[in-house]
Amino acid sequence: MWIAPTPHFFKINVDGAWMAPLHAKVGVIIRDSDGLLIGGEAKSLVRASFEETEAEAILEGMKLAHKHHIDHTIIESNSKAAIDTLSICLCNGSWRIFPIVKVIPPSLVMVLSRDGLPCPPVNEF
Repeated sequence: MWIAPTPHFFKINVDGAWMAPLHAKVGVIIRDSDGLLIGGEAKSLVRASFEETEAEAILEGMKLAHKHHIDHTIIESNSKAAIDTLSICLCNGSWRIFPIVKVIPPSLVMVLSRDGLPCPPVNEF
């Protein structure tokens, strides 16, 4: 069940799907606190693992928020591996997703590890 963010925030829901050997798709939806659809997109990618695909979904969600000039966001992902890699020192995370998550601004790393907390402004891309 989707839970709306607090007023003046936007929720970015991201997800990825992967099929061996290199087929991947990511989807991103952004809604405001009233549940109004602000934007969304889906992309086909070449990725070698499920972990990479989920990390790419988070990155695409942040890029879409930046494109829409949204700076008060909550990112929701079901990828424990991507969140763990972002919340723990990158060097201790999954080597498969390191090249993807290393471009995510450090100011967002701590927030992504805690479900339901707002991310700081996404203006570093």
